[in-house]
Amino acid sequence: PPRRLTDLDGVASQPVFSPDGRWIAYYRILLNKRDIWVVSASGGSPTAFTHDSMSNVCPAWSPAGDRIAYASERTGTSQIWVAPVSDGKPSGPARQLTRAEYSALAPSWSPDGSMIAFAGFVKDEGDVGLVPSGGDGAARKITHGAKVKRLRWDRRTGEILALGSWGEK
Repeated sequence: PPRRLTDLDGVASQPVFSPDGRWIAYYRILLNKRDIWVVSASGGSPTAFTHDSMSNVCPAWSPAGDRIAYASERTGTSQIWVAPVSDGKPSGPARQLTRAEYSALAPSWSPDGSMIAFAGFVKDEGDVGLVPSGGDGAARKITHGAKVKRLRWDRRTGEILALGSWGEK
């Protein structure tokens, strides 16, 4: 039967299991603020993973379960950030991966953990972008005119599945 894992004020959104199934990352919406939280899959007290006044959404676990990527507006536009995690708690400072004039959302890790795909938006146009997860390179677009909203990396094939509307006006 279903059981409740969170009992905080606000709304829990976009939960995602860690690769080992022990933890769940999600973002919490409270009074127009959005922050990433982590809770044990067996229940208990959730831990705040982000602590700034800007919106932090779309958590994604690395394949090894040692980092969480997310989208944050702390620099003025939504960009992809990554931070280490250990036993469901932040274990070091967050690092900004994208530095673009567009908004970056919906991060998804490559199967080997070396890259992060994301949806990059300019106005209402979204394309798939790629950025090295270690922060050692610039982001690049790999689609044009895709109007991508969400994406996932196939762990078996290495292909990216993108929800978009190519060619629609």
